Amino acid sequence: MNIEQIPLDKILLPPNLHRQSIDPDSLNSLADSIRDDGLLNPIIVERVGEQYILRAGHRRVEAHKLLRRDTITANVRDAEELTNGEVLTWAENFQRSDLSPIEEARALSRIINTHQVPMSIVSKNYHCTPDWIAGRLALLELPQDLQDLVHEGTLAMASARALGRVTDLDHRRYLLRYTLHSGAAAHVVEQWVNEWLQAVARGEAESAPRPPPFIPGERAIVMLPCTACHAAFPHE
Repeated sequence: MNIEQIPLDKILLPPNLHRQSIDPDSLNSLADSIRDDGLLNPIIVERVGEQYILRAGHRRVEAHKLLRRDTITANVRDAEELTNGEVLTWAENFQRSDLSPIEEARALSRIINTHQVPMSIVSKNYHCTPDWIAGRLALLELPQDLQDLVHEGTLAMASARALGRVTDLDHRRYLLRYTLHSGAAAHVVEQWVNEWLQAVARGEAESAPRPPPFIPGERAIVMLPCTACHAAFPHE
């Protein structure tokens, strides 16, 4: 281990960056902390010639840039010291609370599928169940628009998974608009999706019931479909 002050302009982000975005408020808060108290934990980088690949500490690097610093304290490792650079990057970022579910899913997919780390090892070392891992990986099978909304925090994962079962694009978009505008809980969305699936099974997909359309300016009312008559009723 070698602690050095290294130039920020010599640091390269890893090719498969796990975090897609950084919350501006949390970044400003971190920058304030570094300005007042200094950098408590050096970043970790891998030396590659005269440059460095960032392995842990993306937010700390961005905070230093925000503070207009030229250098940052780093734990500099040579390639042979790191069993797998991306695994180290993933391990550091995975345990942070500010990764979105999609960012977690993509990191898990690379570690398990690209680096061939068994799911049982991931589950044991990072204290998450195989079902939790499978749930995250399933997000990557959703249509891209649903993935984007989950990443942004606009759509709940359970609602996204339910909507992903609707293969009729027009019907899915309708249900998605209803979900976003009404604020319907996941169990409500699942019931509308199940109504559509039942209509498909009956060969009546075109007449599948739909919740009422959203009218701008009016208060949204969450509706539930009746399993017997398929009419919609207000959800109390």
